[in-house]
Amino acid sequence: GVSKLAQEICTAAGSIKRMTSATRAGVTKIRIASAHAHAQYILPGLMQKFSERFKQVQFELVRATPEQILSLVASGEVDLGVTSANARPPTDVVFVSYRTWPRILLVPKKHSLLRVKRLSLSMLAQHPIISLGSGAATANMINGFAAHGIQPTIHLSAPDFDVVKVCVERGLGIAILPSYVYDPHRDKGLRALDVHKYFSPTVTNIVLPKHFEVPQLVREFLNLLLPINEKIQE
Repeated sequence: GVSKLAQEICTAAGSIKRMTSATRAGVTKIRIASAHAHAQYILPGLMQKFSERFKQVQFELVRATPEQILSLVASGEVDLGVTSANARPPTDVVFVSYRTWPRILLVPKKHSLLRVKRLSLSMLAQHPIISLGSGAATANMINGFAAHGIQPTIHLSAPDFDVVKVCVERGLGIAILPSYVYDPHRDKGLRALDVHKYFSPTVTNIVLPKHFEVPQLVREFLNLLLPINEKIQE
């Protein structure tokens, strides 16, 4: 299964150690292909944490579609990919689940839904909704309504999460998004409400090559990403 294959790729338990001092002294780079959302909301914190440990590491982020991410990883043009795509991967890459994110409802800070004690899908459908184009996030949201026979009103389709949030803050509608896009310290004009029981979560996957050896530096970075049972033992 995926877990076993992930362990084969990421684990050489007991024999994989930290980078040698000679490697540390050289120029090192980790190449990551991801969509805009992961590059903005998920990867910066991980790169910062890793850079504190390996100060000379360099990162190269390649913005790509889910299909391009798989191709870039398979060809060895990047070391790993980060994607929410959940389709069956091609035979030359493997998906390793990184994290699951529940769906939240974003509304302006004084919105009427904040005074509701028990939210329902029918209540949400009474408000204009801002979606993220025609991708998986929008399909997830529409399917959540459709499962209960409700058709929401999509008032605006935006190109990325940042635009969605600005439009919500300006009162153009509400949005159902993965929880990782909301930061209460930065998004002071927004409030988040829990709607996870109505919508399936977003799963972020790490994409790794099946036919290339994962460099040791990348393995160290994977230690930061993968669940504890799939980490590289030291």
